[in-house]
Amino acid sequence: MTVSAAIEDVFGQKLGEDQVLTFETGPAERYLTGPNAFVTLDPSAAKPVFTVYSVNYDRLRVRAYAVTPQDWPAYQEFLSNSYYGNPNPPTPPGEEVLSAIVAVAADPDSLTETAIDLSDLLPNGFGHLILIVDAPPLPLLGQRDPAIVQAWVQAT
Repeated sequence: MTVSAAIEDVFGQKLGEDQVLTFETGPAERYLTGPNAFVTLDPSAAKPVFTVYSVNYDRLRVRAYAVTPQDWPAYQEFLSNSYYGNPNPPTPPGEEVLSAIVAVAADPDSLTETAIDLSDLLPNGFGHLILIVDAPPLPLLGQRDPAIVQAWVQAT
């Protein structure tokens, strides 16, 4: 990049001569985000989906737990003990109804939307789920990716 000698600072002083700067860039850091809260699915949507966004993930682990409104206090307790940095997070309340690895159709270094179809998990299109989306663990390395999306999802 060339910075022009004509550029002035706040005092009106000019740079004097063009300056050539070189930057080295590499791949974007991995990134995973989505709603980490209480989510009500769009009742007018063709399919009930939960959407997450990622950069440089080729697959994601998706877990879903069927819950009822009575499980809300237990979910709040789960959240207080499970977020970032806990190497052994607790199991959420409810019955596990999904544990799957989802392929992410992404170009490198691009923000990618992944819609997780919940049709088979919601009887008659209604219900409550706790969804946890993260990277599949790397058991041989003993490491866990800290990026995680956790949400209570309701379809009404």
